[in-house]
Amino acid sequence: DAAKHKDIDGRTPLHWAICKGAPLEVMAALLEVWPHAAKQKDRYEYTPLHLACDRGAPLEVVAAVLEVWPHAAKQKDINGRTPLHWACYKRAPLEVMAALLEVWPDAVKQKDKCHSTPLHLACRCRAPFEIVAALLEVWPDAAKEKDRYGDTPLHLACDRGAPLEVVAAVLEVWPHAAKQKDKYDRTPLHWACYKGAPLEVVAALLEVWPEAVKQKDKYQSTPLQMACRCGASLEVTFLLLNTWLSHKENRTKRAIMTLQWDTVNSAGDVKVLISHLFALCNNNADNPSPNGIMDYFVHIEMWSGATLVLD
Repeated sequence: DAAKHKDIDGRTPLHWAICKGAPLEVMAALLEVWPHAAKQKDRYEYTPLHLACDRGAPLEVVAAVLEVWPHAAKQKDINGRTPLHWACYKRAPLEVMAALLEVWPDAVKQKDKCHSTPLHLACRCRAPFEIVAALLEVWPDAAKEKDRYGDTPLHLACDRGAPLEVVAAVLEVWPHAAKQKDKYDRTPLHWACYKGAPLEVVAALLEVWPEAVKQKDKYQSTPLQMACRCGASLEVTFLLLNTWLSHKENRTKRAIMTLQWDTVNSAGDVKVLISHLFALCNNNADNPSPNGIMDYFVHIEMWSGATLVLD
């Protein structure tokens, strides 16, 4: 009877044993005395398996609960999250994910009350590449899902500074992910630039969809402007600017001068780069000559800048 007792929050001794990280022998004993303990939910509708995944329990504990009651993998808590949601949110090891997916592969398709799939949570919480790859292998279309904020997994990956291999994995299964916009009308490239993504991530996004560089969010900001405001490196700024200038509508004085206030906090080498563009748009006496500007762009191999001088 003691194993069946519930506290004020509806938690059984098994709930608490998992919360406190008790040895496997303790949990096995509780399950042996009362197997239905695996089915009990607390006031938040957490089963013991939810707690095991939330608290980072080892595979042995997760497997013990699943062995007694496999349907535990299908249960949802008060926020609509399955144990797999929590495993992804808490960056559980791959073997725990595999155990949950083996019992119920469709867990990867479930959405919580925020319309987030396990892949959304994995990307939001910077889960390792192996986890993201495993989720995509089971359900590639997870890359296409949007949460209540309009975010795809790629938006979240770029927002949270995911490494190139994660970004590339999502793009491989669905290249159109690079074209999606969230509730702020921002593409994944916007978020990558806002969060200071490395050159290889920015390059991967641009390779899939070069026109991402000229997309404007609801505040009329392009990824290039966001990169300049957020102190992007010269290499990232160079790539964005070179791509941006390749679009004819951006090779005008009006378009170029929109960058004027975005470079106030930029590094010195970035300011030098942008200043050569501004020099083509004003008549300041201390501007370099057109030949000097051309020599600069040729030296750094920014061919769109050289073309602009000719224009």
